[in-house]
Amino acid sequence: MKKLYINGCSFTHGHTLPTKKTWPHLLSKKLNVKLFNQARNTNSMGGIVFNTINHLSDFNSNDTLVVIGLTFPNRKHIFFDDYLVNITAGDFNKLDVKSKFKSGKISTPYSLDRNYFDEYEDYENFEPVLKSFLNYLKNYITQCKDISKNYYIEYMTNLISLQSFLKQQKFNYYFVNFNQLIKLDNLLSEWKKSSIFNLLDMDRIIDFDYKKFIDKKTSHPSQYGCEIISEKIYDRIDR
Repeated sequence: MKKLYINGCSFTHGHTLPTKKTWPHLLSKKLNVKLFNQARNTNSMGGIVFNTINHLSDFNSNDTLVVIGLTFPNRKHIFFDDYLVNITAGDFNKLDVKSKFKSGKISTPYSLDRNYFDEYEDYENFEPVLKSFLNYLKNYITQCKDISKNYYIEYMTNLISLQSFLKQQKFNYYFVNFNQLIKLDNLLSEWKKSSIFNLLDMDRIIDFDYKKFIDKKTSHPSQYGCEIISEKIYDRIDR
């Protein structure tokens, strides 16, 4: 193994922590491999899946370990030009178009280079698209009667799609499940009986009790928490 590919949201990106203190960086050092951390703050699960599949199409499964941090089921994303822009509940209260293109948030399926976004200036054309999508999303949240069920079905479909790709391409992979993000054990019984839920390979999911690693000020993994996470993943993976 020579490479470690990681994707996820701010729990994986590191949020306010220095890069060298994040769990992906610590894990790469334990494994002594080159790190490709494509996690972004506010990442949606659909965006993670889309980018991961496209990125890994250029990787060799024989020398690459894949670790994916799971995120919130209700996050969305839209495509604009070459970019994948993530949408969160916070956008309803304060919309800052330019902040969407910061290197810690923006992503693309076309490149692993964070500098890919530095020259973007088409905010004027993007803003009405983003506002229209938020208006649609607001109406959907207000009017849809089975929104929670739809979120989880969509979420499980994304997980199974990514799982199928990784297995088909013979990647060694793991999903990191921060329990407060998606509580697989707490899903309604009728959802668990669905065929798609039963397709999920639970042996490839690494669960964490969030109370043991969360910084109460940031609501994200603390420096000590990242050490715990990296150690547990290291102990679990097939090396």
